[in-house]
Amino acid sequence: MQIPGEALIEKLWETIADKGIGSLLRPWQMRREAEVKIEMKRLELLSLAQAEREAEAIRRGDATLHPSNARQLLVHSPSVPNNYLPVVAPEALALETPRSRVEEIASRNFVADAIDREVNIAKAILKAEEELGADSSTPPTSFASDDWLRRWKEYASCIGSEELQALWGRVLAGEVKTPGNYSVRFLNFLHNLSRDEANLIERAMSFVIDDFIFREGSTYLESVGINFSAILRLQEIGVLAGAEAIGLKKTFSSGDQSSYRTIMQSHGYAIGIRGNDPKAVLEIPAYIVTSLGRQLVSIGKFAPNVEYIQCLGGDIKAKGFSVELGKFFTRPDGRLEIIDAEQL
Repeated sequence: MQIPGEALIEKLWETIADKGIGSLLRPWQMRREAEVKIEMKRLELLSLAQAEREAEAIRRGDATLHPSNARQLLVHSPSVPNNYLPVVAPEALALETPRSRVEEIASRNFVADAIDREVNIAKAILKAEEELGADSSTPPTSFASDDWLRRWKEYASCIGSEELQALWGRVLAGEVKTPGNYSVRFLNFLHNLSRDEANLIERAMSFVIDDFIFREGSTYLESVGINFSAILRLQEIGVLAGAEAIGLKKTFSSGDQSSYRTIMQSHGYAIGIRGNDPKAVLEIPAYIVTSLGRQLVSIGKFAPNVEYIQCLGGDIKAKGFSVELGKFFTRPDGRLEIIDAEQL
């Protein structure tokens, strides 16, 4: 019997195994299939930490790769206790002993950087495993495209921050679960984001409801630093649309033929809307979240802004609808149902 997420983790390794991605982890993965997973996970993390220390030693000039064995580290510093230490590096990195100082510096930086890139990729893959390990859904029959995987590998190799490695791990996990879910354009977008842009997006995305941001909640948005210039910036980045379209509205019709019923959701919180007329149409002034923005929302870890949701709920109630707020779950038929509802 498979544990939750095991089928998706197997799909992850089927996806990347023959693409040269995660080479550092593949031997551990093969052994994990027959050994205790918790212990093997510990050894994986220790191995990656060791590889990072070795890369730094090479970069400082305290060590080099052994001239005849790319998996051995020749230590030049008495501060390192052993003359030879195992190195996690691709076979292609076996280099001849440098004959000049320039060659030596260039060589050791190349080797150290290559090790760092492989470690970064391995850490992002482990983050993807964590995401998939909690998901018991059925794996897809298709795979992420080769072009997509090559681009993911290129970008993930540059990420040394644990927080960003987790982000790129979630992207890989999402693509394994639903191939085509994240576009190559989205990968380029993530890679090119500045820190200031990322911070702005992080603040703004918590206000997304379904695929829009409530325009007439602008007073509240401004109070938390999302003013109109920030909205324009988000539009320029490509996350929002409709900043200058004053009359842009989202419309909602009923999902029920006997009365008006619809549900909106925001990061695990929902707005349930009811009315007597099944033909009624609810219109909400909105900034629209683009395709790139929706992909960002799907990989983010955003908390619902309940006060802002209440602001929208009050506006809807003023239009003659009854409104309830609360957390929700998805029924087997795909419909959302609110639990512990609070009436406005």
